[in-house]
Amino acid sequence: MSSIMMPSLDELEKRITSLEAILAGESSNVKARVSHSSSEDVASVEQTVSSLSREIASIEGKYEAIAQFMRMYKDASALINSPAELTLTDQSKLEVLTACSETLRQTCDQLSTIPDLQKHINPEVLQTMQPMMGSLKSIDAVSLDQKALTAQMCERVQSQISSYNSIIQILSQKFVYWDILLSTWEHKLGIEPVVQH
Repeated sequence: MSSIMMPSLDELEKRITSLEAILAGESSNVKARVSHSSSEDVASVEQTVSSLSREIASIEGKYEAIAQFMRMYKDASALINSPAELTLTDQSKLEVLTACSETLRQTCDQLSTIPDLQKHINPEVLQTMQPMMGSLKSIDAVSLDQKALTAQMCERVQSQISSYNSIIQILSQKFVYWDILLSTWEHKLGIEPVVQH
């Protein structure tokens, strides 16, 4: 056990309730809620609450975002604490319905055209195609296999063409080399090169 005096749970609840009331803007009800507690407790709570209120006001003065949040909090808490004022009377509800009756009528007309328009979105042709989708899947699989085989064949053909081109290039170089050799020997021997017409 510590030597510090711990407040009872009831005292803590009373203090929290009074602080909530201050934050919600109900400071006039604080004394009524804690009237059954001792005057020392009330004075202590009021002193703490006023100190906290000054601290909050100081923080709100320094930071506009916090001040704006506190204003929104007070507005929201006022709405939450007084729900009876927000409900509409039957007369008000009737006026709202009367004011938007044309919009409601147009919406009902548009909703009634949905079944007629549905035949355009989901025609019978599409309904008959659903059973065919299974057979189309097998055709699609065959098509994909054929595409893969075509790609492989194209690679092989491209490889063969490259090989053919390199062989032709090598043969061309050989023929050019042989032509140079023949021309050189013909020149050395004084033989006139044979020209075909």
